[in-house]
Amino acid sequence: MKGTANDYTRGFGSGLCAILIVYAVVMSFRLYMLTIDEKKLDELYRKSTDERYALIREKTASGSFTVSSFIICLGAIVTSFFSKEITIVLTAVIGVMTVCKLCFKFYYERKY
Repeated sequence: MKGTANDYTRGFGSGLCAILIVYAVVMSFRLYMLTIDEKKLDELYRKSTDERYALIREKTASGSFTVSSFIICLGAIVTSFFSKEITIVLTAVIGVMTVCKLCFKFYYERKY
């Protein structure tokens, strides 16, 4: 029996919320560890102000990636009400974009 779009939307939304909650917990733990260890905090500050990392962020188009990811995620959420196939394709596009971004980041970190 094929589920309705409403069932699929609930499942997609639940999965998205679960991912966001796990991400929030991981980032909270990471920030907590930074407050304990001064070396890691200094290293993070250096990375955020270093010209090399600014160049890497520029080369990998970090800002446009973030904006386009949010737009595609919003599109996936909206289309989950109408079409399961389009939502799966948009989710796959987000995955491919993420893999490409990571590849570019690792490439430019080794190059510069």
